Amino acid sequence: MLNKAAASVLPWLHYHFLDRKMATSFGIALLGFIAIALSYITVLVDSKISIGIVAGVGGIFIFLLCIVYPKIGYYATYVITLFLMFPARLLNSAAVIPTGLVPEYLSYLTLLGVITRQEYRKEITSKFWNHAITIWIGVLLAYYLLQIVNPAATSKLGWFNFFRKQVSFAAFFT
Repeated sequence: MLNKAAASVLPWLHYHFLDRKMATSFGIALLGFIAIALSYITVLVDSKISIGIVAGVGGIFIFLLCIVYPKIGYYATYVITLFLMFPARLLNSAAVIPTGLVPEYLSYLTLLGVITRQEYRKEITSKFWNHAITIWIGVLLAYYLLQIVNPAATSKLGWFNFFRKQVSFAAFFT
């Protein structure tokens, strides 16, 4: 029953969203409704919510862009690091907006895009995996991973932050 419903809805969605790119009466009505709803939220509820919605949609767009086009993902990661403190300065608030992990997540998504793209997978051969630097990075990551069970470790949170940075370094190496 569910497959029949999905089979009839998917071509309709494909037509409106991909083929016609929302240039149909349904698309115009949907975008008009979204515009009215966002205006209502901005005026009557709070302007920060609408800024958050726009930033969230923009973030999702950039995340998808990093996966689909890895080269753009690398550039977006570096450009976004230049503007991380910009929202806090615009709001002129003493509260710190947690944006430090954004470049790291973008780099992971870009790595996912590189791994899933066929043209980039051809470049990673057995010669790359048998290279001494690659092997030693793998050995170091294994050693750092073993440190989680170190009884003399002072902080698991400190280990996590350090290990996360090392994985990010290894991801950029590959």
